[in-house]
Amino acid sequence: MPCCPFVEPTLKKELLDREVYKNFRSISNLCFISKVTEKVVVSPLNCHLDDADLHETSQSAYKKAHSRETALTCIQTLSFEPLMIMNALY
Repeated sequence: MPCCPFVEPTLKKELLDREVYKNFRSISNLCFISKVTEKVVVSPLNCHLDDADLHETSQSAYKKAHSRETALTCIQTLSFEPLMIMNALY
């Protein structure tokens, strides 16, 4: 049975009128479902990419121990490397 997202209206405060729609806050389980689905899909996909050596060297998304900081450090290093070589020549 497929899991379907649902939105559950919850009263913002108990003292508010239940007949007025703006007094409700909508709570959805969609974020939970999407995160669980992502984890279920990413794990076997990463195993396959590792076994077949298909990971891009410059790709940092969905890799363990590769954060934005790692990607930015790599970009910074690649950007400044030519400048450092030129400075060494002069």
